[in-house]
Amino acid sequence: MRAPEPGRADRLLALGVTPGARVTMVQTFPGVVFLCDQTKLAVERRVADAILVGPVESIMRQEPAIGVG
Repeated sequence: MRAPEPGRADRLLALGVTPGARVTMVQTFPGVVFLCDQTKLAVERRVADAILVGPVESIMRQEPAIGVG
């Protein structure tokens, strides 16, 4: 995760969006909705922009799907 605003990474972590978690996009308009593990989350676009994702194949190779930095 990249969090330009203080506390944003903490809020995402509290919601269960952790490094290596599987994220599936559900909706991008009008709001951003995604599944993280078995939880459906709706977040502001600015919050969603802070989540870095990679392809599913990277998870299978034991590389983190969500970057922190």
